Amino acid sequence: MLQTDLEINNVLIFVGDAVRLDKTEQRLAERGLTMKTVAASTHTPTSFASMFSGKQPTAHGIYGFFQQLEDTNHIFDLPDHTVAFDETGSNFHEWLRKDQQLFGLQEQTPLSEIEEPFVAVDRDIGGHAPYPPSLEDPKEGSRYFERSGQNLDKLKSDYDAAIDEWFDQLDRRRDILRDRGIEDDTLIIATSDHGEFLGEHGQIGHDYPAAPELVHVPTTFIHPDIEPELETEGVFRHIDLVPTLLDLLGYDQWPSLPGKNILEEELAEIGICYYNRSVNDYLRRVSPIVAGGIPTMHYEIEAVYDQDGGHSFVRSNYLTRLLVYLFRIFALPNGKYTRKNWKYSESYRAIVNTKETYGSPSFDATEAEELFDAESAGERIDRKNVELSDESVEHLSDLGYM
Repeated sequence: MLQTDLEINNVLIFVGDAVRLDKTEQRLAERGLTMKTVAASTHTPTSFASMFSGKQPTAHGIYGFFQQLEDTNHIFDLPDHTVAFDETGSNFHEWLRKDQQLFGLQEQTPLSEIEEPFVAVDRDIGGHAPYPPSLEDPKEGSRYFERSGQNLDKLKSDYDAAIDEWFDQLDRRRDILRDRGIEDDTLIIATSDHGEFLGEHGQIGHDYPAAPELVHVPTTFIHPDIEPELETEGVFRHIDLVPTLLDLLGYDQWPSLPGKNILEEELAEIGICYYNRSVNDYLRRVSPIVAGGIPTMHYEIEAVYDQDGGHSFVRSNYLTRLLVYLFRIFALPNGKYTRKNWKYSESYRAIVNTKETYGSPSFDATEAEELFDAESAGERIDRKNVELSDESVEHLSDLGYM
């Protein structure tokens, strides 16, 4: 549990895309209180919606880059703080901020200039391809996998270099706070939306399956008065961020938040992870006309995790699962690794099998299904898609999201 005597005015939320727990937890534990975290999803928009609304991924209804979080409280609504995306680093958050407008059209301000008291949100490229990061060419994410996807040793080495750069970026943010003289007034929260595969389960990149390499991510609370350590009991969850921040910043708790305020409560024992993606979204990469002319099919994953592992269930029919496998392997640039290294069977099992157990969770599969239903109980929102231009769809494809 986080100490309760912190006196802060500002928060910097530093989110690295696709940052793995096993590649970062020891170094993060040297900087602050570090907790194993169950990501709300293995897909960016769903995780961000949970992180900043405090809603379970099954409840807020955000499953892709074609939806907006409307009629739901989120941290960009805080009335007494300047809340903005930080533009100190790259513009990797532009899709969420400006194009998709997941939280509406939000301001973008340098951390060196944002007015106190503030909540600054920084979505850094982190461990997202290309590794190390370079987004000067918007097609570079896809080109990286096409160029290097078959070479696992290079992938791992490049990913490590990307994580080194993420730590450098984190330390640069701390330097900015020191230069402004507000380090003591500012809490830094470093976390990730999901992890990244580096050959596990016949995969590179992310999205599926809901295995530990994607589900378990780090969260670290950094402040001069917080003792650096690695928490080993329980799990933090994306949905715990909002209730904890509301208390830290002096706001009343929003009604019906399912997460824990870790200033007052112990960490949870389990967390849920949810992925729900329209197969039609992928087909837009090939033909928007075909994608819009066939019935909508969803590839849906429900997973429950604790400290030691979890159970995952794919809820889609066989045809949908097979289409996702074929598209992943033969249409997406990530598939080059599977093809060139003959990982067809391993990848097939990971994507098409309906039930998988990872690690050594403290509960069986039947209990996992009951836990998921209990944690995700409540009305689900059916959100309409945002109409994106062909150029926007192409850009998302180039970054590897479609």
